[in-house]
Amino acid sequence: MNFKKRFYLAFVGFILLPLIGLGWMSYEVSSRILKDQIGQHMLDTQDAINLNISSIIGEVNLFTDYVITSETVQNYLMRQEWRFTSEKVMMENSITRLLFSYPFTYDFLLFNSDGDQLYFIKPMNVPFHILEAEKSFQEVKGRKGAPYWIGPMKNQELVGEGHSLFTIGRSILNPNTLETIGYLFLHVKPEMLNKTNRIAQNSESEWLILDEQGSIIYSVGNELTSEDLSMYKKGDDGEVGGSTMHQRADGKEFLLTYSPTINDWTLVSIKSWESVNAQIEPIRKFTFILVLVLLLLFTIFHRTFSQKLLNFVTILKGKMDQTTEENLKVQMPDFKEPEFQTLSKGFNDMVKKLKVMIELVEEKQKQKQQAEFKVLQHQINPHFLYNTLESVNALASLNKTDEVQRMVTNLGKLLRISLKGPYEITFNEELRHVTSYLEIQKIRHSHRFTYENRIDEDVKKLRILKLILQPLVENCIEHGINHEAFNLISIRAHRQKDRLIVDVEDNGPGFSNESLMNLRNKTASTNNHGHGVLNVHERLNLYYGIGSGLMICSSESGTIIRINIPIRSEG
Repeated sequence: MNFKKRFYLAFVGFILLPLIGLGWMSYEVSSRILKDQIGQHMLDTQDAINLNISSIIGEVNLFTDYVITSETVQNYLMRQEWRFTSEKVMMENSITRLLFSYPFTYDFLLFNSDGDQLYFIKPMNVPFHILEAEKSFQEVKGRKGAPYWIGPMKNQELVGEGHSLFTIGRSILNPNTLETIGYLFLHVKPEMLNKTNRIAQNSESEWLILDEQGSIIYSVGNELTSEDLSMYKKGDDGEVGGSTMHQRADGKEFLLTYSPTINDWTLVSIKSWESVNAQIEPIRKFTFILVLVLLLLFTIFHRTFSQKLLNFVTILKGKMDQTTEENLKVQMPDFKEPEFQTLSKGFNDMVKKLKVMIELVEEKQKQKQQAEFKVLQHQINPHFLYNTLESVNALASLNKTDEVQRMVTNLGKLLRISLKGPYEITFNEELRHVTSYLEIQKIRHSHRFTYENRIDEDVKKLRILKLILQPLVENCIEHGINHEAFNLISIRAHRQKDRLIVDVEDNGPGFSNESLMNLRNKTASTNNHGHGVLNVHERLNLYYGIGSGLMICSSESGTIIRINIPIRSEG
C-alpha cells in the first residue's frame, strides 16, 4: 500500500472515524445525562406522589380513628338491647352522617361482635363467618385497631362486583377493656387521589400501585395494566426501589421507576420511551449537524494544505525506499516551497554523509571482530602450554625419558595446529589435536582417567573452528581430577541436518549452580570454573553468529557440554 493510500486511510482512521466516534460519544453521554435527569425527575415526582398518597391515607386514618373512638359508635356496638327501635335508628343515622362527613366516602360496613352489620348502600354479599375467614379480615383482626388498607379488585367480598374502591378496615376496641367490640370497613372513592393524579400529569407520566403480591390494584392510565409487574413488588427483605427499562409484550419500551408506599404496596411510575426520545431528538440533530460541519472543514483543509505535503512526502518516501536498497546515489529534486527545499537539501546531504559513515563503520567493525577473535584465540595457547611444560619438567626430573618424549611429541602437534594455519581445520584434525592434549594430561595425571571418541564417519571431513574441544576437555580434567568418581571423558559427534552436534561428557562432580548462573550471564567471576568454556562459547558466537555456541547439562554425576554449530563446508 503506497503512502497516499495510507494517508487517506489515516485520515479516515485518525480523523473521520474518531470524529464520528466523538460525535456519537457526545450524543450518548448527553443522552445518558438527559435520561438520568428524566429518571431522577421521575423519582422526585414519585416521591411527591408517594408523599401525597401518604398524606391522603393518613388523613383517612385519622378520620377513622375519630370514628371508631367516637361515643356514638362505641355506644352503638356495646349496646345489647334497645328500648325503642327509633332510638336504634337515630343512632344508626348519626353513625351514617358521621362516616359520610368525609367527602370521598362511598359506603361502609359496621359489624358488632355478633356479626350484625350496618351499611348505607349495599350489605355484604357473603355470610359473616365466611368473611371472617378471609385473609384481609384476619389482617384487620390481627392489627388490634390499627388501619389496614385493601385495594380495588381485592375487596370484592366487601363491596361487590363492578366497584373500584379503596377499603380501610379497623377493629373497634373497648377503650376500657381493649376487647374487640366490632369492625369497621370504610369504602373510599379513588377520587381521593385526584390531587396525586395532577402531580403525575405535570411530569407527563403515569403511575400505578402494586399490592404485596405484585398485582395492580390501582392504575392511572392503561399502558401497563395487562403486564406482569410482580418483579417490582416489595421483597421479603424490605428492599425495593430504583429505575429500569421495561418492554411491553408488543415491544414498546417504558422508563419505569418504583418505590415502597403504604401497607407494603409498591408505587410505580412509567413514562414511554417515545416521549423520552422526543426530548433527546434535538441533541441528536445538533450532534449530526456538528459532525457534518467539522467534516466539511477538514476536507477543505486537506484540499488546501495537505495535498502539497502529501506529494512531497510521497516523493521523499520513494527516495528513502531507494536508499534502503543500498542505492546511496539517490538525490531529491528542487522545490519552490522553502520548507520543502530545506528538507530536500538536508536529505541529499544526509545520504552523502551516510554513505561515508557506512563505509567507515563496516571497516571498523571488521577490524574489531578480527581483533576480538584473535584475542580469544591467543588466550588458549599460554594456558595449556604452561600446564604441559610444567608436567614435562616434573617427568624429566624423575628421568622418565619415554613419557617425556611422548609429551614433547604431542606438545609439538598441539603447537603446530595452535600457532599456524587458518582458523578452520577438519574435524578429524581437531580430534587429533585434542587427542594429543588428552595423552599429555593422562601422563601428567598418572593415567587416572581414560577417554573415548565416538565420531560418525560423515563428520570427520567437516571443517570447524579450531581449538574448540581442547578447552572443554581441559575443564573436565581440571575440575574432575580431584574427585574419585572422575575417570572417563567421552567425545561424540554426529550430523543433524545442516548442523554439527558435538558432545563432550565426563563423570566428574559437575558445575555448581552459581557457576552455571555466571556462565549464563556471561560473567568472568566464576572462580576460574568454566573460564575456558566461556571463551569457546564467545568464539563460536563471533565466528558462526547468534544461535551457535554451547549448551551445558550438569548434575552431581557428571556434565555434558554440547557444541551446536552450522555446517559450512567439508575438507
